[in-house]
Amino acid sequence: MTPAVSLNDDDTIAFIGDSITDAEKHRRAYHPLGFGYVHFAANFLRARHPNLTISIINAGVGGDTIIDLQNRWQRDCLAYRPNVLSVLVGINDVCRLTTEPAFAENAAAPETFEVTYNQLLSQARQMRDVQLVLMEPFLFCDNRQPGRTLRCRSALRCHRAETGGHVRRCARSAPAGNRSSDR
Repeated sequence: MTPAVSLNDDDTIAFIGDSITDAEKHRRAYHPLGFGYVHFAANFLRARHPNLTISIINAGVGGDTIIDLQNRWQRDCLAYRPNVLSVLVGINDVCRLTTEPAFAENAAAPETFEVTYNQLLSQARQMRDVQLVLMEPFLFCDNRQPGRTLRCRSALRCHRAETGGHVRRCARSAPAGNRSSDR
């Protein structure tokens, strides 16, 4: 089986997204990678490739929508010139549009989500031959607010086909050898 991502010495891997990516990376105990999937991916990659010097960037920001990501894309993504770029965003768009209308100002409707997502990926591809790892949005349960969690979960079921479909379409349109999310 061909590896989903090919790594070389001095590569930079940038993970960008919302709170699931951020995973409290600002807290001293978890700095700079957070306590979530970025931390585990970094440790796995470093153990799997001990002879490579790999820079790993956690550019997740809690609460971000695709519009927020667009506003910081140059500074928090392209400025690092990543060889590998992992993107996980969309759950805040879904939840805010459907369950938190007071906070929906920066949330993108499905059509806007897809256009913006494609624009961001195009900018990354223009910068360099970047390998993409695109992840569909998912709900990370918060049992402290069970009513909100149930409403958001229900909304996600309705909208997942749309936002997840956008991510899958973007992944399929990636150049050959750059389809990490298809694996």
